[in-house]
Amino acid sequence: MLNKLLTKKISLRADERIENIIRRSGRYFFLQAVIAAALLLLAFFLIYPLFNWGWPGVIGFCLLVITGLGLALRIYWSYYFTAFIMTDRRIIDLDQHGFLNFFITSVLYSKIQDVSFKKKFLSPGELTISLIGERKTIIQLVGINQPQKLAAEILAQQDNYRRRKTYQTNQRAVILLEKIKNKLGEERFNSLVAD
Repeated sequence: MLNKLLTKKISLRADERIENIIRRSGRYFFLQAVIAAALLLLAFFLIYPLFNWGWPGVIGFCLLVITGLGLALRIYWSYYFTAFIMTDRRIIDLDQHGFLNFFITSVLYSKIQDVSFKKKFLSPGELTISLIGERKTIIQLVGINQPQKLAAEILAQQDNYRRRKTYQTNQRAVILLEKIKNKLGEERFNSLVAD
């Protein structure tokens, strides 16, 4: 269901298929989740004293609950709609900032120059992709599990993409040569090729 929502946000070509969807680690959202839970627990822990204050206490209770639920919803929204999608042709970086701001970056594998990663002990990693011919243009993925595996997977997909492109180019060249051979005739074609 949620993957369908993600694919609606991007436009895949007819023959393009999704290979992998990578999301941030749950550890990336840990502190925000603790704050949301603390606000909700605080609201219900203080429910009796707050309600004894009358309307100001009820408003304070409602503000604590709404803030806690809003933060929890923001975490959920950000987790599911911030994703890194690998297709057989390109990588797509979806960045959800808050509820309304959404950014999509799409890069063909042929434009990738370098893939590097950083991993600290007991924390989510970071992956950086730099592009060919672009100054300071990078795609950065923060808070992901096993960035070394993802880097290897991107490089493998890039290699597969280049092989497919080379094969398609060679096939087009063979078809073009066959057409030229049919138009010129076999003897004339052989004489042109022999020279």
